[in-house]
Amino acid sequence: MIGLREARTFVGAMVIATTLPSVAMAQSARWEVGIGGVINGPAAAGAVDATLIDPTGAPFTLYRTTNRIASGWGAEGLVSRRLGQRWRLELAIGWGKTDFESEISSDFEDVPAVTAAQPVDQFSGELALAYRIVQRDRFELFVRAGGGGFREITTDRALVDNGWRASAGGGTLFRLRQASSGWFGRLALRADARLLARGGGIPFGDSHTRWSPSVFAGLVIGQ
Repeated sequence: MIGLREARTFVGAMVIATTLPSVAMAQSARWEVGIGGVINGPAAAGAVDATLIDPTGAPFTLYRTTNRIASGWGAEGLVSRRLGQRWRLELAIGWGKTDFESEISSDFEDVPAVTAAQPVDQFSGELALAYRIVQRDRFELFVRAGGGGFREITTDRALVDNGWRASAGGGTLFRLRQASSGWFGRLALRADARLLARGGGIPFGDSHTRWSPSVFAGLVIGQ
């Protein structure tokens, strides 16, 4: 049977363990500003067969067009404010570059497959909530989800359109400096992995929601 002294020791240890995260959370920066690079994975955009009706009434395929949004890269800036010990509200503004690709294949004359590409610039804005699961000394682990919109412009400026976007994922923050004052007194490395959903934008391929992975890495300062 556990004695009174052992029970008191156990309760005391539990109280200390549960209060440590709160103390660490209270020391996190009220405001954080960051900038970094983004890599977005490819997203399928549907396939279409060009067909005719032969003399027997059966469909005859001339060729197939397979569309996709290629992998892209860009930059993202963010500003976040602490809402509580674990919650932060974050605004992210980004720019990215990608290609709309159409591969023409399965030609009935056995012509080799060919791919046409249209470069596109994407400007995005997203409001997100981040919840910090773990914060120990210099290391933080968090989950994040948000939504917003984007604007697409072809590099020749012939086509422009808007769409919506949403993302969910998580990341880590590793603090390089933890001074008590000054913006550069709190300097950290941040890395996120997200699943990105997009809809709308410049009409291309099918009209389904586009899903793709996205990775962010950059520097964060706080005060």
